[in-house]
Amino acid sequence: MRASVQDLLGPTYDANEYANELLKHADKPATEREAAIKTWLRRRALHIAPSEHPLFASLRPEFLNAGGVFNAVYRLPGHPLVAKIDMLQPRVQTGYNMQFMGRDPNYEPAHLAAMAQSSLRQERRNLREMRSFFGSRLPREFLRYTTVPVPGRILKLLAQEEVREHEVVVDGQNVIYSPMPIDSNRIYPMDLVVRYQKDISELYDRVARGEDAISFRGHYVEDSSHRLPDAEDYKLASDLWVANKYPGRDFGPDERMLFEKIHGLAEQDTLISLLMQCDDPDLLSEVRDFVALAIRFSNSTKRTLDTIGDANVFFVKIDGQWTCVMGDAQVPRLEPMLATFSDSLNKIARDELPDANAGWHLTVGLPYVQSVNAVAHFLGLTERIRIPGKIPAQVRWDRLLSLIVSARRPPAPHAAIPFHDRPLWRRPPEMW
Repeated sequence: MRASVQDLLGPTYDANEYANELLKHADKPATEREAAIKTWLRRRALHIAPSEHPLFASLRPEFLNAGGVFNAVYRLPGHPLVAKIDMLQPRVQTGYNMQFMGRDPNYEPAHLAAMAQSSLRQERRNLREMRSFFGSRLPREFLRYTTVPVPGRILKLLAQEEVREHEVVVDGQNVIYSPMPIDSNRIYPMDLVVRYQKDISELYDRVARGEDAISFRGHYVEDSSHRLPDAEDYKLASDLWVANKYPGRDFGPDERMLFEKIHGLAEQDTLISLLMQCDDPDLLSEVRDFVALAIRFSNSTKRTLDTIGDANVFFVKIDGQWTCVMGDAQVPRLEPMLATFSDSLNKIARDELPDANAGWHLTVGLPYVQSVNAVAHFLGLTERIRIPGKIPAQVRWDRLLSLIVSARRPPAPHAAIPFHDRPLWRRPPEMW
């Protein structure tokens, strides 16, 4: 299954470019250097050459960016649109094919296609619902379920992350299976949901340059690839901005320091830090309007937004007017995440483990709730995102932090099992 760099990059491979990338990280410690090169290769492999397929020769898609779990964004020259593809789709399809094809009718192509069509209809409903709250802040876009020619070299990269040769349990029996052979030089037609969106890459570039533009700048505070927050700081921040235990508390220097400790990254300022340096009332007003809408949206729909990263939600001056742009704020999950939170928090209080799906909801939803409520606190808004249902009086936030960190490190022997069956939430012995 392992591919060489040439296999991985195919006709887009450039020996000089690869050598320069190696040189760029030569002085870093070995583990950091390896991680940097792997990240570069993972993104670089998503570039497409016109010679790989007649459709590519016709459209000549230009790779723009990759984000999220494994999202690829391509510009279509001559068209006012970009195409966004969640590469988790072919990755998981490959895992299904290797495990269940021919053994379980739920994973046959016709059934998977029907599931995809159902998901597409729900995604469209979700998009219409978001637009009813946020209006023109969402760029114009539409979704299509279509056949996409996926180069084998890209599918091999996705499959390497999804499966390895090992023993798994299927229907109570031990089953040995090997990854299916994938030809790097072949094209694999795959039915995928593609999101077409108005090309706003010029605005993204302005955010990157900091040119009359700032980002909401969220990140997964529980992600072990970053500096993990102190348990006591995390508890206080969660009590303040998730459980909303201190509604009359002012936002002062201590609260700002707490937010910086939890949500700050060494290489960039937080949104609150930037706003404190700002003397532009129009920008503050636009941020206030977005936060108020986000709170109303989440309380009404029990759904969250994706504010992680620089490009998902940002504020940019267009024709002299500050404007909120939600470039990629839709969470690719169909169920209302917030509705699962109280059940999970109560399970943790009883020394029980939430299932993997609920664990994922906490992982991606809690940073959103905490950051939006903190910014609302800073701006003097009284409304907050509220977790539906009854939250236990004493939440063990330290346990929750440890569980989320564990959940973001799925153990290798389970890498091929579909997400909803993965036993991600294991009891960390130091916490239980």
